[in-house]
Formats: sequence, structure tokens, C-alpha cells
Amino acid sequence: MALKPLVTAGIETALNAFLWRDRALKPARQRLLGKVLRVELKEFSSPLVLVFSERQVDVRGGLGRRGRLYRCDACRRSAAAAQSSATDRAYP
Repeated sequence: MALKPLVTAGIETALNAFLWRDRALKPARQRLLGKVLRVELKEFSSPLVLVFSERQVDVRGGLGRRGRLYRCDACRRSAAAAQSSATDRAYP
């Protein structure tokens, strides 16, 4: 689908604007830190994947050609670091 990158960018921008505009949402952001949410929509052939990190939400278009969630090793390491950081805070 040619519009998928545009749609994922729009969703990412909207989520980031919503979650980071108000300090009252900080507890919600902290609960989401390091989490990965997979959303399947009938309109897309592959699921949307939301990766929550400390500074933003990344919206990915699903699995790549090799069946991997992340486009590059840096993305994978970033998500793993966010997950590790969230675990460290959850279990002091």
C-alpha cells in the first residue's frame, strides 16, 4: 500500500504530540516505557508496531523482508535498552 508510510508517520506524530504535551500524562508514559504494542488493521497487509521509548513512540509498519521487527540493529538495541531500563526501574 503506497499510503502506509504516510499513515504510520501521521499516527506516530499524533501519538507523540498527545503523550508528550501534558505533564499529567507522565505516569502513563512511564508505564508504557519499553513496551511494544502490535496492532492489526484489516486495511494493512502487515500489523503496525508501536515501540514506546523514553522520548517518543515509534510506529513501524510491521515485520520486514527478513521477518524482523526492527529495520536495523541500532533500532533493536534501542528497544532492548528501553526494556532493560524499564525493568530496572520496576524492580529496584
